Amino acid sequence: MSVRLHSSHASHVGRVRENNEDSLLDRPGLYAVADGMGGHAAGEIASQIAIQTLAAWFEISTVGETEMRDAFAAANARILENARLNRDREGMGTTLTALAFSGDLAVIGHVGDSRCYLVRDGAGKQLTRDHTVAAAYEEATGQRADPLWKSQLGNCLGAARGFHVKTDARVFPCVPGDVLVLCTDGIADYADAGDVARIARGVDSDRLAMALVEQALARGGHDNATAVVIEVE
Repeated sequence: MSVRLHSSHASHVGRVRENNEDSLLDRPGLYAVADGMGGHAAGEIASQIAIQTLAAWFEISTVGETEMRDAFAAANARILENARLNRDREGMGTTLTALAFSGDLAVIGHVGDSRCYLVRDGAGKQLTRDHTVAAAYEEATGQRADPLWKSQLGNCLGAARGFHVKTDARVFPCVPGDVLVLCTDGIADYADAGDVARIARGVDSDRLAMALVEQALARGGHDNATAVVIEVE
């Protein structure tokens, strides 16, 4: 079954940061957010490389789990190579969370602590798991992690040569009425799946991305805030 997709996006530097190191992709059938890290604007470069590599990959590739993992591996390699050639960018990295559609199936690719949420029949669900030290500790022990660990990534693109990148990828069947939200942690820190569903009930999909950014700003805006919203029509 083929579905129609309607998308919108919003991004804001936030109330604390000077630069917006987030990047996004919003084109028919392929969507992503990336949250870069690194000094001297290197984070912005890393996130842009990730988005550009993903976009180029799916111009010539079919949509599938293997292809998604290959695209993430290519982005990782390009970021590391750029850092090797530019010493002031050493250690730069980025998260990347992406959706690629084929018919009524979506392939989710994910590395880092950006998120993908689903709103279906008015209920929200988080489709990705955070690749943070805190999340890994809580999953392994069942105990609450130190809040300071929350921002420490255990998995990202780039950052260190020789570091093993593990890309989560899976196929997800969509149905008409689904709303999918990709967002960086500048939004996710202020909005869990329930918050996203609540806000989605009050605005149409064209306004949802901006409404999530506005909530993040109202609640502190400690980081860059970026969202891409996809409605399955």
